[in-house]
Amino acid sequence: MVRANEDSQDISVAEEILTIVPSVEVIGEDKKTIRFRLRGPLGSKIVVFCRKSLRRLASDIHRRAKIEYLQRDIKRSLQRASVYSYPRRLASGS
Repeated sequence: MVRANEDSQDISVAEEILTIVPSVEVIGEDKKTIRFRLRGPLGSKIVVFCRKSLRRLASDIHRRAKIEYLQRDIKRSLQRASVYSYPRRLASGS
């Protein structure tokens, strides 16, 4: 039962972040990630959220500000790329 509650919390936070997009659908879920397809003026794009990160965000005291930042970052990033991942993967310097 706890797992189902965590899953719905993850999706709820992700959907809150993605309110900036007119059409959103879940296209895949597993233990670690949730994948969404976004349809909008720029065509079809993919957003991948890490469940663990969404859970941390759900209980963060700065949640509202971080969600607003993510919304701006997703909008900006998807103008150039077809896939967005949260958290971002950092490029290795080696």
